[in-house]
Amino acid sequence: MARQPILERAIMDALWDSEGWLTTAEIRERLGHRVSLTTVGTVMGRLLRKGRVERRKSGRSYEYRAVRNREEHLATQMEELLDLSRDRELALMRFIDRLPTADRSRLLRLLRRRGQ
Repeated sequence: MARQPILERAIMDALWDSEGWLTTAEIRERLGHRVSLTTVGTVMGRLLRKGRVERRKSGRSYEYRAVRNREEHLATQMEELLDLSRDRELALMRFIDRLPTADRSRLLRLLRRRGQ
């Protein structure tokens, strides 16, 4: 799975932080005008094709919002990465081994809570 391009991630962050619909001009403004409006529009089209955003007509332009919230998106990415493994158990073990102690404890608490 390829890494998400920097601009796509910045745009998704802007959408997640807004928790609502944004136009390409509003997204560009949240990015600090570092990119052109045309570039933002191009990336929005890419994100739309990937199913990460949805759009609706607003006057003569479009507004966009994220299809999933940040945590749902990250969980989906983790699942997709895990699906790439030939040995799911080993991949999970390697992941757990790399977790800081506090995160391991948090994961154990969550698993126990889910088991109830």
